Amino acid sequence: MQNVQFGDARVIAGKVLDKWLKEWSENDKNQRMKVLIENIPIPAIQNIKLLGGQKSRGAGTVEIEV
Repeated sequence: MQNVQFGDARVIAGKVLDKWLKEWSENDKNQRMKVLIENIPIPAIQNIKLLGGQKSRGAGTVEIEV
């Protein structure tokens, strides 16, 4: 795979895989990365309500920090 920068659309064999990133109007790379991080992985991590399966039930509290 090609060297892909965070925030840039991936292109493999001449085909753009992340069209939404390619067409995004934000041109400032730092602002683009900030928006991506704040709106995708952080809310997903904060939304974790349950970890593990039945074996870990009652094992204690899990704390997640970013």
